[in-house]
Amino acid sequence: MTLRIPATDRAAAGAAALDVVRPAWFNEIDLDVLDIRDADACICGQLLMWLEPPFDTPEASATHGVVSDFKIDWREDYVDLTAAWTVEILKRRTHELVTADADK
Repeated sequence: MTLRIPATDRAAAGAAALDVVRPAWFNEIDLDVLDIRDADACICGQLLMWLEPPFDTPEASATHGVVSDFKIDWREDYVDLTAAWTVEILKRRTHELVTADADK
């Protein structure tokens, strides 16, 4: 069975989950090295969260982009997921800057 959840939806869901368990996580990600296909350079790898709940479940892995139980096109999916995560990070960084400027 081929499961096709858009990369943008998976990144948005993963980012929202991180917002709850680790506020400001997006400031810890180095976008210059972000690469979802690399266990050290992906989101969880950079945050050193691989085995921490709630990200140690198949559902969370699928959301984050490391799909273990589904057949997907990895070549296309890695590129799309890295781009989608980059957008989520930049949205949060921009919001943080705008909020900080408004508080001045």
